[in-house]
Amino acid sequence: MAFTFVQAPASASNTVTPVTLAYGSNNTANNLLLAIVSAQGGTPSTPTDTAGNTWVQIGSTQPYNGNDNTKLFYVAQAKAGANTVSAAYTGTRGYLGILEFSGGAASPLDTSTPGAGAGTTAAAGPIVPAAAGELLVLLMTEGGGGLNWTQGGSYTLAWNGTGRFQMAQYLLSAPAGGQSSSMTMSAGVSWGGFLAAFTPAATPSTTNWVSGHRAVINKRGFARMR
Repeated sequence: MAFTFVQAPASASNTVTPVTLAYGSNNTANNLLLAIVSAQGGTPSTPTDTAGNTWVQIGSTQPYNGNDNTKLFYVAQAKAGANTVSAAYTGTRGYLGILEFSGGAASPLDTSTPGAGAGTTAAAGPIVPAAAGELLVLLMTEGGGGLNWTQGGSYTLAWNGTGRFQMAQYLLSAPAGGQSSSMTMSAGVSWGGFLAAFTPAATPSTTNWVSGHRAVINKRGFARMR
């Protein structure tokens, strides 16, 4: 089963903790949710949401731009319904970006790596997904003050790239082998974030009866008679 992008409201920021952001449409049961949470001059906390999901951190805290810090979280199988995500933080300002994808395995996280640096290109990698067809998501926060972003390669930006402190881009079906990912910004600033790979749900076999025999159609479309 292939991944499908569902939604990602534009990222939010706030100078009073917590920073809060609502999904524009109801989450679908068992979908994959992602959240990048960042704090200027402090540390973000684990998100909570109104649907009662449990958010799990991917990797560790990634510092960038001196005393700023960012973290990445996911929900493997979301609860259905309307949902607003909140994240407390220390420091002077918090940032939050959230995404939703369908088609993930029950335990979807494969691998991830952090990235941090300075300049007009924000990047992370390489990582080596376990197989072709995995979802890759690059999520970044910049320390410069709301820049314009451009996606890299075959990736798609998750939300409008104009005047954003945070940005995410995704590739729904990555090829096999080592993978890196990058985005460009309209000015050279400090940045930090993560590249993560997620495993799709297995495609179920289809069983048909043909002339008294059971034909099992595998995921490549070939039949085996039984």
